[in-house]
Amino acid sequence: GKKKRRNEYDDDDEISRKLKKEFKRVTKSSSGPPRIRSVFEEIDTNGNGKIDESELRRGLDTMGFELSRREVKNVMKKFDDRDRGEIDFDDFAYFLTGEDKDEDEDGSDRDDSGDDSDTDELVEMVRKEFKRITKSSRGPPRIQSTFDEVDENGDGIVSKREFRNALDEMGFRFSERQIKDILFKIDKNRDGGCDYEEFENLCVGGKRGKKGKKGGFDIDSDIVKKIRKSKVVKRGKLVRELESMDQDVNRRSKEYLKVSDFEDFVKESLDDVRLSRSEMKDLLKSVDPDDTGKVKYGKFADVIER
Repeated sequence: GKKKRRNEYDDDDEISRKLKKEFKRVTKSSSGPPRIRSVFEEIDTNGNGKIDESELRRGLDTMGFELSRREVKNVMKKFDDRDRGEIDFDDFAYFLTGEDKDEDEDGSDRDDSGDDSDTDELVEMVRKEFKRITKSSRGPPRIQSTFDEVDENGDGIVSKREFRNALDEMGFRFSERQIKDILFKIDKNRDGGCDYEEFENLCVGGKRGKKGKKGGFDIDSDIVKKIRKSKVVKRGKLVRELESMDQDVNRRSKEYLKVSDFEDFVKESLDDVRLSRSEMKDLLKSVDPDDTGKVKYGKFADVIER
């Protein structure tokens, strides 16, 4: 491509901005996290895990940047803030994914977490990767098992530290500020972490299925009439039976049942309903309209008991 001439740059900060933009373009991946490692290795021509000034100059020249020796030295300092004369992978990754300086003149951070448009782009990158990881070749997405893996201490909330560890394992290299901003976007109830429902919304894109209805499920009226005739419902024990099932199969109650556990509940606790195979299929689709593999059984009970 056409080289960018030296007199196009007003100062070193402008060079840095243009470099960051170009590096983001060449590392962008159509699926998965950015190809930061592979681009780093392309520039590190001797393969010693460090990029020196000559390697950086050649790499920038290949990308179309024609810089003076002084400009290359100043670019090195943008990567190498410890002034060691070389760039390791962490330096390189931080330059690409670390936030631009966004501080007030007194040095304090702006308190606008979640308002930056760049954060939306980062959230979308994370969402795509989690959707890829949770995708199952057969059956619904593996959202619960993935959540359990990320929730290292098993308390039902993914903390900032646990979230950072998961992103690191996935290949992302975000700054502390970026992780804070991403988590702020995900954390709808503002409890400082990411619970299962928030994680589920992240993985499925927060979109409701076509059959979902606000405040309840869109269950076929004939199926609803059948279920209402069951002994459990007539005795007012539907919610109690569902809660009991939840406690039996879950480590910690989430007010959710796996679709397979919900199906077992219908077959065993509502055995007098006798749904046909097609009716059962329609019911399961209605109570899990987004194919998440989970049923919020309180919403099911609301439909049946109202």
